[in-house]
Amino acid sequence: MTSKQEIISGIYGSAKDVIQLILQQEDKKFSLGPEGRWMTAQHLDHLRKSAEMLNKALNIPKFILRYKFGKPNRPVRSFDEIIEKYQGKVQAFAGKTFEESKGEAYGVDQKAEQLQRFEKQIDRLCRSSDRWSDAKMNNYLIPHPLLGRMHVREILMWCIYHHQHHLNILKRDYL
Repeated sequence: MTSKQEIISGIYGSAKDVIQLILQQEDKKFSLGPEGRWMTAQHLDHLRKSAEMLNKALNIPKFILRYKFGKPNRPVRSFDEIIEKYQGKVQAFAGKTFEESKGEAYGVDQKAEQLQRFEKQIDRLCRSSDRWSDAKMNNYLIPHPLLGRMHVREILMWCIYHHQHHLNILKRDYL
């Protein structure tokens, strides 16, 4: 099982990789994307919004999380199991995005500001995660729009993959 510190390091590292790629990308490409697909700015905003929603969930009082989402009724999944389940769901819902996390289109003049907003959410997410004990990460559930109720530990591990997923798309199709 991945420890809390490994997860926090993974979130920081994967977010840093996204930021580095976008900084290395030509400025004009920030507001461009392949035909019919998101622009780089929208990927970045989607990742920021996802982190922001997760921040909100992690800061809800635990008794409310328990009341709204119940107790876990299964063991924590591994990183690989989470990714496998997510990839299956993504294929089933190809081309659809959870409405609240759809990325906004920003111009190149807002690139630095948007990178800063993303970085701020990641810092908040890591601080919020650090306030959870390893044990409590396994004993509370948070809803994911595609994967359903997940242990806190699972959704944080998913966050690392989510960054990597978008990073791979940007590397493959946006450079």
